[in-house]
Amino acid sequence: MGMGRLEISSLVLCALAGGGCGLIGYDAVALELRADAAAESGAADAATAAGDGDGDGDGDNTHPDMDAAITDAGGPVDMPQDAAVDAMVDAGCVGSGCYTAADSPEDGCVRHELDDHGYYYCAISVEFDDGRARCQAAGMQLAKVDGDAEYQWMKAIIDADNLRYWLGGNDIAEEGVWLWEDGTQFWLGEDNGTPTDALGGDCIDDCMFNGWDQDQPDAVGFAGASNADCLVYAPNWGAWHDVTCTGDSGYLCEEQPR
Repeated sequence: MGMGRLEISSLVLCALAGGGCGLIGYDAVALELRADAAAESGAADAATAAGDGDGDGDGDNTHPDMDAAITDAGGPVDMPQDAAVDAMVDAGCVGSGCYTAADSPEDGCVRHELDDHGYYYCAISVEFDDGRARCQAAGMQLAKVDGDAEYQWMKAIIDADNLRYWLGGNDIAEEGVWLWEDGTQFWLGEDNGTPTDALGGDCIDDCMFNGWDQDQPDAVGFAGASNADCLVYAPNWGAWHDVTCTGDSGYLCEEQPR
C-alpha cells in the first residue's frame, strides 16, 4: 500500500528531534518514498481532485504536524506531503540539529550534548596541536564558544574535571588576530584589544563572544614565554587565558555543522 501516516510521523519526529537523523537515514526514507510513488500516484490524483492535496483525509493541502520541519527544510508549509518529504530529504538535515555525528577521539573522552550536537571532553593532557589533530581525525574541531549560555555550560563541566582545557581560539597565524578553527575572528589585539565581528571588523551589535580574564590576552605564556598563541580555559582562573601552545592541557572537541 506504500508509506502510511505512521511512517511519515516517524520521519517527522526524527526531524523535529533535531539529532541522530543523518544523511544515511534520510536516503533510506527517500528510497522507500520514491519506490512507493508510482503505486500511490493514482490515489494522490484522486485525493487532489477531492480537495485533499496531501492525502491525509482532512480536506486540505497541508499536514500540520510537518509544518515546522518543512519550513526548516526550506519549503512553504502548504507544500503537498510528498513534496514536503522530498524537500527534507534534499536538504540533508532538518531543524537545528544539522551536525555530523562523530565518534570519540580516543578512550578517556566523555561526550556531552548541547543544542542537538555533541562535544567530547578529553581529560588527557596534550599540546594544542595534538588536541587539534585528534579532534580533526575524529571529524571535529577544537570547540568554538558562540555565546555566554554555551560558555557557562562548558565551564561547569570543565570545573568538575578540575583540569584546564584547550579551546579552538588562537592567534598562531598573526599575532593579535584571534580566530576560531573555522576561521571566524573574535578578538583583535592584546588585553587592551577589542572584540570583532566574525570577519574581523568593528562591531556594535554583532560582536563575537569572548571570555577573556582581566588583563588577557597578554601574550605571556607558561614560565614567562612570549609566544602565548593558544586559548585555554582553566578552573583556577575561571576565564580564558592565552598560553604557550606547547603546554599540556585537556582538549574539547565539538561536532561540526554539515
